[in-house]
Amino acid sequence: MTTTANNDCVPALTCIKASGIDTRHALFAGVALLTLLAGGTSAMAAPATPVPADQGDARGDTTPEITVTAKQRLTFQSAQKVPDSITRISGQELVERGVKAVTDLPQLAPSLVIKSTNGGGAVDYYLRGVGMKDFTQNNTPSILAYVDGVAYPSAFSLTGSFFDLSSVDVTAGPVGFTHGLPDTGGEVNLHTADPTDHLSIGVNEDYASYGRNKASAYISGPITDTLAFRLAGQSIQGGAWQYRPTDGTKLGASDLTALRGKLRWQPDTATTLLVGGYLTIDHSQLTMEQPKANLIPSLAVSTTQTQRQAQWSCNPAFAQLAQIGGCRVPSMDNTIGGLNAKLTHQFDGFKVESLTAWDRTKVREFSDQDGSQYDSDDSFRYLDIKSISQQLIVSSDADKRLTWSLGGYWNKTALDVRFFYDFAANPSNYMAQTTYGQRSTSFSQFANLAFKLTPRLTLRAAGSHQYDGRQLNGLHTTQYVGNNPSLIKADYPFGNVATQSSTWNWSGGIDWQARDNLLIYGKISRSNRPGGFTANNTTTIFQLAPYLPEQLTTYEAGFKSDIIPGRLRLNLAAFHNDYINQVYLGSYVTTNRSTGLYVNIPKSDSNGVEGTLEVQPVKDLWIKQNFGYQKGTFQQFFAINTAAVTAFFAKNGYYTAIGSDFSGYDNGSPHLTLNGSADYTLHAVKNYDLNLGGDWSYMDSQLITPGGTGFFKLPSYTILGAHLTIRPKQGRWSATVYSTNITNKVYYPSGNNASPATNWLPGEPRFVGVRFAYAY
Repeated sequence: MTTTANNDCVPALTCIKASGIDTRHALFAGVALLTLLAGGTSAMAAPATPVPADQGDARGDTTPEITVTAKQRLTFQSAQKVPDSITRISGQELVERGVKAVTDLPQLAPSLVIKSTNGGGAVDYYLRGVGMKDFTQNNTPSILAYVDGVAYPSAFSLTGSFFDLSSVDVTAGPVGFTHGLPDTGGEVNLHTADPTDHLSIGVNEDYASYGRNKASAYISGPITDTLAFRLAGQSIQGGAWQYRPTDGTKLGASDLTALRGKLRWQPDTATTLLVGGYLTIDHSQLTMEQPKANLIPSLAVSTTQTQRQAQWSCNPAFAQLAQIGGCRVPSMDNTIGGLNAKLTHQFDGFKVESLTAWDRTKVREFSDQDGSQYDSDDSFRYLDIKSISQQLIVSSDADKRLTWSLGGYWNKTALDVRFFYDFAANPSNYMAQTTYGQRSTSFSQFANLAFKLTPRLTLRAAGSHQYDGRQLNGLHTTQYVGNNPSLIKADYPFGNVATQSSTWNWSGGIDWQARDNLLIYGKISRSNRPGGFTANNTTTIFQLAPYLPEQLTTYEAGFKSDIIPGRLRLNLAAFHNDYINQVYLGSYVTTNRSTGLYVNIPKSDSNGVEGTLEVQPVKDLWIKQNFGYQKGTFQQFFAINTAAVTAFFAKNGYYTAIGSDFSGYDNGSPHLTLNGSADYTLHAVKNYDLNLGGDWSYMDSQLITPGGTGFFKLPSYTILGAHLTIRPKQGRWSATVYSTNITNKVYYPSGNNASPATNWLPGEPRFVGVRFAYAY
C-alpha cells in the first residue's frame, strides 16, 4: 500500500514515492539486507548462540527475536529472590506466542485486560480490575506503559514496539517507588534488546492467513573496543480479515513499519552510555466493532453480522469538514518517534543513572464508532503529543546490609487536539468539531530502603511525592448542520481551565527467605493518580470540571517457590484493594445526546488471587499456567444509569438523565482469567528436534455498564492455539507451522456504549501461518 501525501506527514519518510515503493518499506529492506550481508557465508558454520537461562536479567547479550535453540525453562531465576508479583515474559515466549501488539499480552499474563476504545487504535489497560477508559488520550492512565524505563504519554505511542524485545514486565498495584511516575493500577514495561559484544544478526519471516506478513530483522555488534551498535526493524502488512457484505470491500489490513537503533559506549568499566532512537509509521486499517443495539428506528442496523462482517460509512461532507482528503475506510495515519539517552556510572559504593527522552506521537485516525452504514457516529481525531522527560536515580551497591535508592522523574507533555464527529443521520442532525490544547507537567521524587534484619529476613520501606499540574487551553466546540460544513448550528467557546495536585505515596513490607527455594513476603502500598479533564464533544462548562485524583491502597501477601528446582515452580499472591475516588467514564445527558463525562467513585474495593505454575511432569514436556481471580465492588457510587437512559430513549425518542445508586454492584471486570502453554520436544529425527506446543486463554465475562445484562455484558470465551517447530540440533534456523484461535471461536474482547448504539469488537478468527527464523 502506498502512502497518500498530506500536509502533516514527515516529508522524507511518508510523502515520497519512488516507483510505487513506499520509502519506509525501503528503509526496512535496508536493515534486512545489512543483516544478511553482515552474516556472510561464514555464518553457516559457526555454533548457535544460546539464549541465557535468566532472560531479562542480562539483557545486553540476548537475541530474543529469533531464538533457534531449545527453549530455556524456568527463566528469570534471580527474580525468584525479589518480593513482588510481577509477570515477567521472555522475548522468546513473545515470539513463540506470536505477540505482535500490546493487545496480545492478556494471553500471557494473569488479571490483565486490554480493551480497544470505541473501535479506535487507542487501548485501555486494566489490572486486577483497576483501570479507566480514556478515548481522548488526555489523561494519565491507571496503568502506565514504559519502554526501557521511559513513560509513554499515550497508548498510541506503544504502536509498533513489539519486536527485538528481551522481555516484558507486567506489574500490578501501586507503583512509582523505584522509577518513573506514581500510578495506582501498575505498569507494562517493555525492555528492548541492547547492543552485543559480538556480531549477532537475525531475520524472522512470518506469513499467515489473509495475506498477513510480519518480517523482522536485527544486526548487532561492536564497532570499536568501546562502541557497539544494534539496529532492528519490522514490517507488518496485510491480514484484512473483515469485509463489508454489501460490496466485499476488505478491512483490517496492517501497514506498519518500525525501526529502532541503539549505540552503546563504554569508555571504561564504570561508565555506560546508551543512545537510542525509534520511528514507527502506521497506515493500518482498523477492525470494526459490530452493533448489538441501535435504538434509532430510522436506522435499520443489523445486529446479526457474522464474525468477519463489518459495516461502515464515510460522509463526503464530514470528510470535507475534517480535512481528511476524501473518504476512506476506517484507518490510521500515525507517525511515532523519539530519542533517548541513558548514562550510568558506578562510583565507589553507589551508582548514578540518568535517563533523558524526547517522544512525539502524531495521530490521524478515522473511525466508525457505531459500526453501521449510516453517518450516525463517525469520528476523526488528530492528536499531536510531544513529551520530554528526565530521570535521575542514585542507588547503593546491592550487596550491603542496608541498600537504598533515591531518584526523581520529570515529565512535560504538550497535547494539541482536533476531534470531529458526524451525527448527520441522527435525529439531532449535526456534525461537530472540538479543538483544544493541553499542557501538563509532572514531577515525582522517590526513595526506598531495604534492611536485612538477618541474612534471610528483610524489612522494606518506600515513599514518593508527586506534583502534577495541567491546563486545558482554548477548548472550543462548533456544531454544523448535518451535511453542510459551512453552516454553523451552535457554537461553544470556552476559556482556559487548570487543575493541580500534590500527593504522597508510600509502601512498606517484610520478606523472609525461608529456604533457598522459598521466598515469603507481605507488603502494603498506597499510590495516587493525578486528576484531569473530560474533553470530548464538550458543550457546557459543567463538563469541564476536573475530576479528583484517585487513590489506591493495596494489601498483598505471597510466596515464590521452586518446589523442585528446575522442574516445578509455583508463585502465588493474594491481594485486597481499597479504592478512593476511582475515576470512571460516566455520562452527561442532554435531550439530544448522551456523552462521556469522567466522574469519581467515592469508594470501591476488590479482592483476588493470582499466580503462575510451571512444571515438567515428564522429560521434554513443559507446562505453564497463569491464573488470576478478582471480584470488585462499588461501595459508594451514584451515577447516570446508562441502561435506563438507553431504554428511555428507545421508548420516547429523546434523552433524559436517570440516576441510580450502584453501591454494592460488581466493578464489571472479568472475575477469572486463565492462560498457559504446553510444549513437548521429540528427538525422533536424527540431527533435528521437533517441538509440538499448544496454548490457551480464558477470559471471563465483562460488563460494559454497571449491572449490565444482555448486550451490556460481553460473554466469556476460550481461545486455543498450536504450533509445530523443527530445528537442527546444531544449526541456526528454525521453521514453524502454527495456528491461532484454532477452533475459529467467535469472541469479543471489548465492547463500548455510545448511546444509542452498543457495539462489540470481535476478536481475530483462525489464522494459520508459517514462520522461518535464522540467527547468527
